[in-house]
Amino acid sequence: FGTGTAGSADHWLLLGQRAPDPAARIRYLDQALRTDPGSWPAWAMRAEAHLQRRAFADALRDASKAIALKPDDWTPWALRAAVRLRTNEYDEAVTDATQAIELNPGKDVAHSIRAAAHLRAGRPREAADDASTALYIKPLNAQALATRADARLALGEPELALTDLNALVGQDDANAAAIHARARALAQLGRLDESLD
Repeated sequence: FGTGTAGSADHWLLLGQRAPDPAARIRYLDQALRTDPGSWPAWAMRAEAHLQRRAFADALRDASKAIALKPDDWTPWALRAAVRLRTNEYDEAVTDATQAIELNPGKDVAHSIRAAAHLRAGRPREAADDASTALYIKPLNAQALATRADARLALGEPELALTDLNALVGQDDANAAAIHARARALAQLGRLDESLD
């Protein structure tokens, strides 16, 4: 969408995109949807803002509406998968992420979401595979590194997990979850003393 004229749906979308926080974004996107209820980008952006506010029912509703309006775009499918991941609907998250991947296989975020859903559903091999695909697309994807490390720990592959965790800690040496997981991997390897370094 372009800059749009004042009061147009594109105008409100642009303001929503630039809004400093999710609540402000929602207010602008509400205006965009009053102006044009068929604007799938407005539904998708509002779904993302609701997700950031942890208003999962609203996020699910808006992502589903965006899908109904634009079923051939990967974005609303990935958004709905992210919502379903957060609401512990892992199989549904896998289904939606798979649709996003089929529509645009080059997007690392959809692979990352599907990897996390597989992991939480108790399928670490599938999680590791999807996370590896996400990392092939975007090598520094922190979510994919964390998911693959957790999957590798669950698969009894602490040395491989440690490689991912070292990369993750290298990106952010204050990442408490990665530091804790790194200590678990080192403990599995009998090298717990290294976790103090």
